[in-house]
Amino acid sequence: LGSLLRTTAAGALLSLGIELLQTGVPGQVVDVDSLLLNTAGVALAHLAVVPAGRARLRRGSERGRREDVPQEEPTQGRTPTIPRVGIAP
Repeated sequence: LGSLLRTTAAGALLSLGIELLQTGVPGQVVDVDSLLLNTAGVALAHLAVVPAGRARLRRGSERGRREDVPQEEPTQGRTPTIPRVGIAP
């Protein structure tokens, strides 16, 4: 949800910046409809692309992790212990 909100806000600000720059062109005015449609398009594109991309990245990283991790070595027996020495008289 955070990623969607950040992406949508960035798209809205970018669209607003472009609309404000277009007011410098004679005969152009700020069109709120295009601002809203651009923002909705950014949100829809994010919803369509990002979940699939994340799933693909997860599959790739899981596959890579399985190949990189070596198999456990067989046990070599019990850990040697140091025999206890009694206290000197």
